[in-house]
Amino acid sequence: MKIAIIGSGYIGTELSMMLKKDHYITIATNTVHKMNLLEKISQKTIILDLKDDDQIFDLLANNDAIVITISADKQEDFDITYLKIAQAIKKQALLSDIKRTIIYTSSIVVYGDQQGKWVDETASINPISNEAQILSDTENIYLSLKEDDWKICILRLAEIYGPGHDLTMMIKELEKNIIPGKGDNFTNMIHLEDVLYSIDYALNHHLEGIYNIVDDDHPTRKELYHQISQKMHLTDVKWNPNYKIFRNTNKKVSNHKIKSAGYHFFVPSRKI
Repeated sequence: MKIAIIGSGYIGTELSMMLKKDHYITIATNTVHKMNLLEKISQKTIILDLKDDDQIFDLLANNDAIVITISADKQEDFDITYLKIAQAIKKQALLSDIKRTIIYTSSIVVYGDQQGKWVDETASINPISNEAQILSDTENIYLSLKEDDWKICILRLAEIYGPGHDLTMMIKELEKNIIPGKGDNFTNMIHLEDVLYSIDYALNHHLEGIYNIVDDDHPTRKELYHQISQKMHLTDVKWNPNYKIFRNTNKKVSNHKIKSAGYHFFVPSRKI
């Protein structure tokens, strides 16, 4: 299979390394300084230019599936990073008669605050920030392509941890700080390994629709940090309940749908 991966961040680079042995991988990136690395982990690498209609068309026409794993480090980059890419892809999709598969890694932040309740893919979304609204709008652009017989799969990812995003290191960095709130919000997390394998599963099993990618565990933030501190003999993180958490988004996100589709989690419980 020919697969284009748009995005060369944490997910995109690891995904390319995993898929390269079985597929022809093209990475589209806007990170010029990564070119040497990306050329080693893909068969083809291009600098993405959203103003180049021919480049976008070629990317769609010459690949069987498009996996979009982009991310934005700055709030002001969300519009350009997510919406502009989705709009460029849709424009070329509608101008051609090609039909492709798109897998887009979105985020569970689109659910917003659910006051600690369980939510699944049928829940009404409630974006409570401009960034979450952009992610929701981006989902809708891709989903609209279903009307033109494109196969669209949205994977809503929980908070990612794993190599380079180690939970123990996070606690060590927080040891000397006082965290606002009580730490009573439920956690929703996913190991990088399951992010990669769920994308691979979606490709191989032709999944369509929206799926939550989140593990089985939902301890509160305080409980999770305490577990890690106890196991690693670290000082417990201190909380200040007098400070309110900005944009509180308390919820427990269900992974039942992806399991019902046959996916088995490699790291179903927190790996500490």
